Parts: sequence; structure tokens; C-alpha cells
Amino acid sequence: MRVRNHIRIVTISLATTMVVGISISEEARKPGPHPPAQSLTSPLDMSDGSVRQGKQVFTRYCVTCHGMDGKGHTDMGDTLKAPPSDLTNGEWKYGGTDGEVMTLVRDGTDLGMPAFKEQMNEQRLWQVVHYLRTIGPEPGIDSPKADDAPENPIEFSLKSAGLGQRLYQRSCLKCHGVYGKGDTEMREFLPTHPSDLTNEQWTYGDEDGQIFNVIKDGTRYDMPAFAEELSDERIWHIVNYLRTLGPNPPEE
Repeated sequence: MRVRNHIRIVTISLATTMVVGISISEEARKPGPHPPAQSLTSPLDMSDGSVRQGKQVFTRYCVTCHGMDGKGHTDMGDTLKAPPSDLTNGEWKYGGTDGEVMTLVRDGTDLGMPAFKEQMNEQRLWQVVHYLRTIGPEPGIDSPKADDAPENPIEFSLKSAGLGQRLYQRSCLKCHGVYGKGDTEMREFLPTHPSDLTNEQWTYGDEDGQIFNVIKDGTRYDMPAFAEELSDERIWHIVNYLRTLGPNPPEE
């Protein structure tokens, strides 16, 4: 009898330990870094296919709160304890490493973010992380370094901006739209959204030379290279025109 009771106590203790272990590793998160997740890395290579799949999952499960553009400007902000996060500004209040983002989506938070571990398997979770990296200013994803960016050789002027506008209308309007907001039908056909060029949140860097490099060389995610279509001089004119679209346009 004493042996049987001892076995029962040990069994209950082991079961309790297992339950506690699960709750610690997958409990709803609180704001701040999450060290246990920081060492986790994606087992998937980041590719066009992975990003495309991630966008599909994001569209199905995340758009209601975070919006198609990921900025969180939705009606859900009035019904949750905390407004949906802006996923495009790089300010991750629960930790910004890939592992922290993945476990956040998996486990949810205690402020309204639901857990998706029942809806998404591990592969889908990592694909969502890959997609999120394309809509925010996460360094290291086709992002030219400022040190490698050339200086703008064409001083800003209304004449240069006017030339750039005409070139923009010919080469850029289809994806980025008349006013540069990226709110075109191409959003529905591309794995990543055309960037909003008016809000100064430049995913690939906001220096003139960084913008020049993106136009000239393109990116892995839908932005084509225009090196064969536009001379360097014409690209610089477009850069000068893009400066007029932001909230603080330069003065001649």
C-alpha cells in the first residue's frame, strides 16, 4: 500500500511538472523581450515562395486586426485592451527577433492578441514571420547599407523633380499609384505590398543613395530592377521627385 501510494505521488508530481513546463513555454506573453525565444531561428529559407505563403496566412488570420498593410489601423482597436500593433515600423514591444515574433504569433498575449498554435503549424508560423519581415524595416533583408549608398549628384530643384515625375509616371505608377501610396490593384497580385512612398517609412533605407540603389537594382520581393530601362541620371531625378511626396518636401 505504501509503495502504491508512493508511486501515485511520483506520477502526480511528474504530471504536474509536465503541465507547468508546457504553460511556461507557451503561455500568453507580456510586453518586453522574451529571452527563451531569442535563440530560435527559422528552419525555412526565406524565399519568394515562403513570403507568398506567409502573406496568404496573414491575409486569412491577421488582416481583421492588423489590416492589409499591417499598420493596425482597423476597427478592432476600439474593442481590444490594447490597439493592434503596427507591424511596419520595426518597434516590436514583445521582442523583435524571428523567434520572439514566431512565439508571439503562436502563443498570443494577455492584451487581446489570440494564440494561433491551433490554426498554424510551425511551418506556417515561420512563413508569417518571413512575410512580416517584408512589410517592416527589418535590417538585413535586401537593405542596402548607408555606407554603400552613393551621393546624389543632382541637386534638388523643381526642374529635376518635374523630370522625375514624368519618369515616375512611366515606370512606377502601375504599382505605387498616382500619389505614391501603393494603394493599387497590384497589392492583390504581389507577394508584398508596393511601398507607400509618402510616409517616410522606407523599408530599404531613406537616404537618397539607398533609394537610388533599390530603384536601380530592385529587391528579391517584386520590386524590379530598372538598371536596363533608366540611366543613373534619370533615376536620380526620380529620387528627387519622391522627396516631394513625403510630409516634409524639400524647398528649392
